[in-house]
Amino acid sequence: MSQVIFPNADFQMAGVLFKPKNFDESKKYPAFVVGHPGGSCKDQSPANYATALCEHGYVILTYDAAHHGESGGEPRCVERPLDRVHDFVVALDYLSTLKYVDTDRLGILGICASGFYSLSATMTDRRVKALATVSAAEIGPALTLTWDGQGSLKERATGTLSAIADARRAQAVGGDVVYVSYSPDSAESAPHPELAEAYEYYKTPRAQHKNAPGTLRLDSLAECIQWDGAARVGELLTVPTLFVRGEKAASRWHIDQLIPKLTSKYETVDIPGASHFDLYDKRVDDAAPHIANFFKKYL
Repeated sequence: MSQVIFPNADFQMAGVLFKPKNFDESKKYPAFVVGHPGGSCKDQSPANYATALCEHGYVILTYDAAHHGESGGEPRCVERPLDRVHDFVVALDYLSTLKYVDTDRLGILGICASGFYSLSATMTDRRVKALATVSAAEIGPALTLTWDGQGSLKERATGTLSAIADARRAQAVGGDVVYVSYSPDSAESAPHPELAEAYEYYKTPRAQHKNAPGTLRLDSLAECIQWDGAARVGELLTVPTLFVRGEKAASRWHIDQLIPKLTSKYETVDIPGASHFDLYDKRVDDAAPHIANFFKKYL
């Protein structure tokens, strides 16, 4: 693997390029980009999947999202859905400049929040021939409803939007920027049992990383709340899609609600006994063969 940079507007994106064993630069390879979960970085779950999947004959690009990790973009630690969607576009642009990449065989793998960001990108970028997601979750509902999808978005967003308004008032007159945490600060404080795993993954040696501090500017949540990553999916998604989920994941409802809207070909794979966060690291070896076989079929 090798560190790479590529342009995005007026700043640079930081990525890592993975190549298969016995790579031959004179040949053409299918390729795909991997997007990370909200609050994460390329060095966590994307690296796990890229390492497992490049040996199946793919060139794979992982990257830090704009405003995060080693990538540029100001302000820092903001979650802007349209920016996250555009990240996939510029990542595909970069892959398309590599002479050993077959530009007719490009795909995307999106993990957690990137599952829906990649869905949106795929709907309008016809270079993408196949889309795979792992533990896909739509950012707005994931951050405002309960983890298992309960409650009313209208009711539950009210308090958050009021807090954002207060933060903006203060920031407008020189107050400090308000940040919130993507994941619980302890297992005991997790609002859902599965989110105790989010704490373990992001805030303990299991996967903690300096490029993923796990903080989010509160005011950027407004864009997440109003964004609909599945808008027009029935009309615009035309390529085969794979949804890999944990059998025990409380986040499964995101895909359950998406599937009735689909008109294109799709497959679902539920990894037995796995949680949402198991698929980030512990069960990658169980999920990766399904993704490899899917891309082999469609790329």
